[in-house]
Amino acid sequence: MRILYPLALLLTLALSGIAPAQDTLAEGDPPLTAKMATDYTHFMQWTLGTALTVAQEARIQKYLVDSWKANDKAEIKRTLNLLALRDYMLSMHSDTNAWAASSLRRNAMTNWRKSPTLDQALWGVAIYNSARKPLVKDTPPLTRQMEDAYEELGYFMMEQVYGAKPTPIEAVERATLADALANDYPKLSPAEKANFALLPQAWYQLRNGWPTLDDGHKTALVKEWKSHFDPQAAAPTKPKKGAKPPPPPRQPAQTPMMRLINMSWVLNPSVFGGLSGVGQPFGLGWGA
Repeated sequence: MRILYPLALLLTLALSGIAPAQDTLAEGDPPLTAKMATDYTHFMQWTLGTALTVAQEARIQKYLVDSWKANDKAEIKRTLNLLALRDYMLSMHSDTNAWAASSLRRNAMTNWRKSPTLDQALWGVAIYNSARKPLVKDTPPLTRQMEDAYEELGYFMMEQVYGAKPTPIEAVERATLADALANDYPKLSPAEKANFALLPQAWYQLRNGWPTLDDGHKTALVKEWKSHFDPQAAAPTKPKKGAKPPPPPRQPAQTPMMRLINMSWVLNPSVFGGLSGVGQPFGLGWGA
């Protein structure tokens, strides 16, 4: 199994954060605002029926900004029509209607597959497949959406634990990580598999809810994550009275890749419960 989709550029954009809601992202008639981009992204998340990763959100925002900067009238009109449809459906209280989302998803996929060269169709079909095509057939199946959320969540945890953004892994490492996850997935307990399937939602909740947490809650979560990343450092051996403490064991420097491969502890119910308990329970992000 291989993950060849390039995340580096999108992660560079995404991990630096999405612009504040009132910012103008691109000039035009009308100007593209961050609120428009957020509304559009949430609407797509609702339509596609999956929690988006940071990289997917960044790709959608880049598509919108590029369309406006290029004054691509067809793409701009397509965007404005979808935002108008969103407003109409919201006025009909369709944001909580699963049938409406499913119906719109079918129509979108039909149109996108008929126009495979359109930018919107390219990322729309890619997100749909990422959330639904099994990489490992199991109950539930392992999907690309789950793997990408796992990787992004790992970067976030490492940044909080070590105080610096980790270097994103490159394509060959990502293929190795995918193979490792595919090999280990069938060995997980049913509860761990269920948590892996919910990881995209938990990651969405965590990153959106993190700014609202108090310092005590953040500190407790980071301390727990560090205990799993560096278990020996978290539980040092207490020397006998009067004895000279032994030097700490020399450990090879752990790369982001090594930490990601060994991060299946995040699926343990106790750890996962702390993640999924942050922020508002995930719906489909419309209006979040």
